[in-house]
Amino acid sequence: MILKATASVALSHHENFDGSGYSKALKGQDIPIYGRTLAICDVFDALGSERCYKKTWSDEDIWKLLRAESGKHFDPALVDIFFENRMNLF
Repeated sequence: MILKATASVALSHHENFDGSGYSKALKGQDIPIYGRTLAICDVFDALGSERCYKKTWSDEDIWKLLRAESGKHFDPALVDIFFENRMNLF
């Protein structure tokens, strides 16, 4: 089960909720829940971490992006869950 979940994450976390992602252009609920969940985590981590090519984004700026991309890049139900539980995470 763990290997199947891991494969699902690897294959689907770059899909976008609106179908514009890759590698299979999956849309909405066709994207496995693991991929839809990791998509939010991946972007939050990437933007919230300094890289040699970019500065760290503030939490507020990341939250604005998550809201703006809800329904496009991210599953809106999962974005809502993120914000409902945000204060428990930090």
